[in-house]
Amino acid sequence: MSLIAPTVFDHALFLILALLLPLFGWLGIRRLRRNIEAGLPYIHRVRDYRNNMLVLWSVCGATLCLWLWQVRDWSTLGLTPPSGDYGQLAVSAALALFVVGYSYRTLALVRSSPGAAASVIESTQRFSFALPHTRRDLRWFYSLSVTAGVTEEILYRGFLLAYLSGYMPVAAAVVLSSLLFAGGHAYQGLRGVIQVFVLGMAFSAMYVLSGSLIVPIVAHVLIDWFSGRAVYIAYNTRGTESATSESS
Repeated sequence: MSLIAPTVFDHALFLILALLLPLFGWLGIRRLRRNIEAGLPYIHRVRDYRNNMLVLWSVCGATLCLWLWQVRDWSTLGLTPPSGDYGQLAVSAALALFVVGYSYRTLALVRSSPGAAASVIESTQRFSFALPHTRRDLRWFYSLSVTAGVTEEILYRGFLLAYLSGYMPVAAAVVLSSLLFAGGHAYQGLRGVIQVFVLGMAFSAMYVLSGSLIVPIVAHVLIDWFSGRAVYIAYNTRGTESATSESS
């Protein structure tokens, strides 16, 4: 991980990540909740996934264009292969396997245990309206998982750590970037924010140890993928929505 010489565009990008994206997410969640309560869950859930993907790819694309325009080394954004000490690479990979394995374990339990499915429903009930309930929801959620895994790691790990490390120690930059990452998930409630913060810290550690965003990107995508699948199975196991009524 290397530092950058911030320009006005970097400052603007930081404000977008710190203020505008959380505001967009909060307003989007409020709008989605209203639409779900109005009786149009399928149409508006998929539309929300599409809108989120469009915004994330747009901001990420602007970041990549900034790097091209400034002729910056891609290593400052973490977009290079893993390198460095083999011990650190091993720790980064082990951490990724642990968090992905924990997510997969939840999915496996939901598949085999009604009690585990009920626990997932209880922990996500506050924001269940934003989660995949139908097969088509799930397909779009998979696309959103890939989008979030790639774009959020480039933005919240690659860019923010390079930007913030010019103003504070790396450890402080890791904590602040993880807090901003968690803040964008405030709709999940305090428990969800804490979980996302811990994940953000884990993704940052994977990046710092490996010197590359490849490890956290893969871990992020798989965690979101397994989590979405677990939620879909849990809610359909309880019969809250038909898994086949909107399968096309």
